[in-house]
Amino acid sequence: MLEGKEFYSDGRVKFEGTMIANNGYGHNFPKMGNLYNKDGNLIFSGKFECKKGGVGWPMIKYPSYKFEEGDKPKIKYL
Repeated sequence: MLEGKEFYSDGRVKFEGTMIANNGYGHNFPKMGNLYNKDGNLIFSGKFECKKGGVGWPMIKYPSYKFEEGDKPKIKYL
């Protein structure tokens, strides 16, 4: 278990609370805490329901909200 904050690219808080470490495969995922939108408004507070996806990558079942930013820089691959 990890405790801390996740931020949007502009420095605003995206998530604060407890996360589960994914033991080196994929990213950590939220267990319990507060979720904020890009304007800084609290949009969810409580326990997150997560499951493993088809390749073992964690997926958030509840609340249904994408943690990724649509305007973050695109990475060009070779």
